[in-house]
Amino acid sequence: MKKFTSSIIFLVTIVCILSGCFKPTDKDLASVKGTYSIYSVGDYEVDVKLEEDLGLVNYIHSITLEKDYEYAKEVVPYLKIDKSKYNYFVFDSKGLIYETTDYGKLLRFLKDNPNPK
Repeated sequence: MKKFTSSIIFLVTIVCILSGCFKPTDKDLASVKGTYSIYSVGDYEVDVKLEEDLGLVNYIHSITLEKDYEYAKEVVPYLKIDKSKYNYFVFDSKGLIYETTDYGKLLRFLKDNPNPK
């Protein structure tokens, strides 16, 4: 029964995310202490690229992908989102710590800072 309940909760969560009822907030985007969370707007394959370039690392807690620039601007209006480029925002447990529109710079930041606070 416990397994069935967990499966139902998981499926409801996935449906909510896919249907757009999940709107990331500061609390959602902030990471667990000692890890990073990444919010990507436009580049919905950044998770695959990061895994290829960094391998599986334990200091990335989550990656939230958003394809729709307008939706992202509505949900997190305080982030500087450039509609003409991919946008990457890195959060630690205290909030936003890095932002860029260049994947290479994101990768360099993550490689140079493997010990989040």
